[in-house]
Amino acid sequence: WVAAMKERYGEFAARAGVCICSFCGYDCIPVELSIHECAHALAADDRLQKVECVSSFTGTGGMPHGTLMTMLDMFTLSQSVLIARGLWGFLASSERMHAVRSVLRSALPFSWSRATGTFTVPHVMFSITTPVVHASAWRAGFGGLRFVDRQRVPGIRGLDTSVWTLFGLVPIVLTLTLIALTALPLLALSLALSLSSSVYKAIERALLRYSYPGDETAVVTVLTTATAASGAVVSAEFECAGDPGIWCTAKLAAETAMHMATRPQTLPKGFVTPSAMGQA
Repeated sequence: WVAAMKERYGEFAARAGVCICSFCGYDCIPVELSIHECAHALAADDRLQKVECVSSFTGTGGMPHGTLMTMLDMFTLSQSVLIARGLWGFLASSERMHAVRSVLRSALPFSWSRATGTFTVPHVMFSITTPVVHASAWRAGFGGLRFVDRQRVPGIRGLDTSVWTLFGLVPIVLTLTLIALTALPLLALSLALSLSSSVYKAIERALLRYSYPGDETAVVTVLTTATAASGAVVSAEFECAGDPGIWCTAKLAAETAMHMATRPQTLPKGFVTPSAMGQA
């Protein structure tokens, strides 16, 4: 729906001198802002080429009803196709295959992050952050980014490489087996949702009864490590108090709105994401 809004209102907003800013919550700001802060830290004649973002969370977690419904739609074949078409249309043609490669890298079930020294899994929002990052990087002049969006495996900080674990092989195999076993019921759910409207409606009714008030004591952290064309390495750490879906998103949306309201003369024209408004 964001791509549809951009197509419908983007050119009109640019001609009218209006700024429309989307993706103003946890779904994109921590990653996008961190990457652009790293880009600003480089020399003027240098540019980012490779970026890894690793997120972690403390406290409890949950999702707003709208996000859950979007994820439910993503499990159906028809809606997945529509979402993919929207993401494709959101990107400049020169960025599309770069974004596809970034999605594949981010979707790896299990990987090791040298920057954080931990095992990681796909970031829950990687399918959204990836096209946004590639679109804004292209707009800022460093398109073709090699990007990966991951999150820490909860409760695992390092790898036991003792002889009792076959030098780390046992925990890796067990984790991969767990991921594979989890994928099977998810695949079955996707098939059921795609083939049966009654299954979809039953889950939709169940989600209508779901409620999550958020966790004000939680903390969201995103560690970004970026490598430039010159070989320079820059890092940024983003931290936001509150759980990702409710408190952190509400704060980020409010901060974006305050920035737009207090600095209207500096805003870009047209349909943009928060990074287009410059450094915070």
